[in-house]
This record gives sequence, C-alpha cells and structure tokens, in this order.
Amino acid sequence: MDKSRNKWAVKTALMGCITVCAVSAGSILLGSGQRETVAHYGGNAVAGQRKFLQTCAACHGVDGQGQPHQGANLNASRFVRESSDEALVAFVKAGRAVGDPKSVLGLSMPPLGGNPTLEEEQLRDIVAYLRTLESAARAEAGATNFAGTADPGDAGGSPGGAK
Repeated sequence: MDKSRNKWAVKTALMGCITVCAVSAGSILLGSGQRETVAHYGGNAVAGQRKFLQTCAACHGVDGQGQPHQGANLNASRFVRESSDEALVAFVKAGRAVGDPKSVLGLSMPPLGGNPTLEEEQLRDIVAYLRTLESAARAEAGATNFAGTADPGDAGGSPGGAK
C-alpha cells in the first residue's frame, strides 16, 4: 500500500470513529463548551463518501475543503454545523440560486448537486459523511475554531434558511 493510500485509509478510519462518537452522543460539542443538539436521522457515512466524491467533490473538494469560486468549505461551515441533517438534505435537494442573499460566497449550487439521480437515502448518506468531515476538522484544529463564527469558506445563510 503506497503512502497516500495508507494516509487516506487512516483518515477514513478516524473519521468513521469520530462520526460514531458524535452521532451516538446526539450532540456536537462547540468550542465555547456549549452543547448544541442537532437532529441526526441516519445515513451511512461510507456510502456517503462515495457519493460525495462522485457528485460533490468537483466543487467542494475531495476532503470538503472547498474549491475557489466553485464551492464552500464544508469542513468548518457554520451553516452545515448548525443545520439538522433533515435541513441539509432539503438544502441539497433544492440547491441555491446565484445571488441568494443568504450565501456568504455568492455562489450557486444546482439542485441535488447537479446529480438528478440522487435519492433520499443517498442524500442522508452524504450528510452523514459531511458530519465526519466536520468532526475530523474539529479534531484536527481543536474546538476553538468552531465557536460559531462565520468563516470565508462558510456555506452561509442561516440553518434551514432559503436555498
């Protein structure tokens, strides 16, 4: 196994462990020490990673880090962090129009990320994978960067807000 593949395998395993812990706790620890309950309604993060790479990575990057002028950084997005899984699925279904005032970056996102074949279960899987990215980013950076402040890569808008 080459070095990059080994690194990917370790990172994937770490993200899976973090996700299990975060989901089973039923809440996300914010940097300020507050606990915010976010409704999680299932999804397979491993299957979600595959669909994310096929559908979302072109704009949001293979690790959710975002691509300049293409897509938001999903790892540290306040919008992603504060939205319930159900609200995120609804957001991905509807997409976001260019010029939406709730978009921090002013970018559009096509409904279903431009993949009209995505089904509800696959959307839940993608959201489950997004939760692993968020948890892994928090673990790597420490919780201090996740106290609820907007960042330049934020997907923007209010949780459950307009698409």
